[in-house]
Amino acid sequence: MTTSLQKAIVMELLNVTKAEEGQKKMIFGRPFHYAGSKWVPDKAGPKEETSKERSKKTEEPEKEKNRQGKRDTRGHIGESKSVSAMEKDLISCAKKSKFPLTSKESKKIVGSVLDYTESTTDFRKYQQGLREDKDFLYNSPEEIKRKVDSIESLFKFYPIYKGDNDSKIYRGIGLDSKDGWSSEKILATFNKGGYVSMKGLSSWSSDENVADGFLTYPRKSPERYFSIVFECKNKSGVSIEALSDARGEKEVLHSSGSRWKVLDLKPVGHRKNEYKIQLEEI
Repeated sequence: MTTSLQKAIVMELLNVTKAEEGQKKMIFGRPFHYAGSKWVPDKAGPKEETSKERSKKTEEPEKEKNRQGKRDTRGHIGESKSVSAMEKDLISCAKKSKFPLTSKESKKIVGSVLDYTESTTDFRKYQQGLREDKDFLYNSPEEIKRKVDSIESLFKFYPIYKGDNDSKIYRGIGLDSKDGWSSEKILATFNKGGYVSMKGLSSWSSDENVADGFLTYPRKSPERYFSIVFECKNKSGVSIEALSDARGEKEVLHSSGSRWKVLDLKPVGHRKNEYKIQLEEI
């Protein structure tokens, strides 16, 4: 590093050396010109980038790209984008729907969706009615509520998912007999013609194979668990594939207020406690 004293000595030596009036030279990374028998810095001249600065400019976008790599979009809407690009896309969608959305609100929504898709444990516990700090791993109940409220605002302006295969979506869940579930209770809860909700935000997929991946198949006591795949034609769910932290799940999100009518329930697969339930969104 060049000290102030070293710079002063260099300038004295340069000023002793005669030069042509107006001659230019880069000194200490800055442009100077010779005027009045001395070297004068160009006030309006841009400072020349050092190799370190040039390297930093090259490295920072790459670091940002790597940092956001796991948060790229996954295909329902658009291509891979950074978090800042996601936020801009939300604002653009909101404008098309004439919904007032600030950059601050957009940032909150994107952050909340990423948290929801990255680790759903706390959100699931909140939706089960738990409200004590000790019940949560990463967030307080108040934080979860704020994030849920933020995510819910998506349904006011974000495009409804309309995909191939008649916009069908699927949701896989596992129910534990230790929580009181039985074949009789499942038949009573999801009886044909009845109505159900998912008790909060619910994640679905346009790929049935993805839904199957969320079924419960424990190695020990498999007879204790019931596996259910819901199927319905999407009417109000939004694709969050472009905002999700989970790669390849082709995720469609439904609001806490979504309701469905049970059209049919039938056992499937080789296990007696596997069911497929046809729903109609109402």
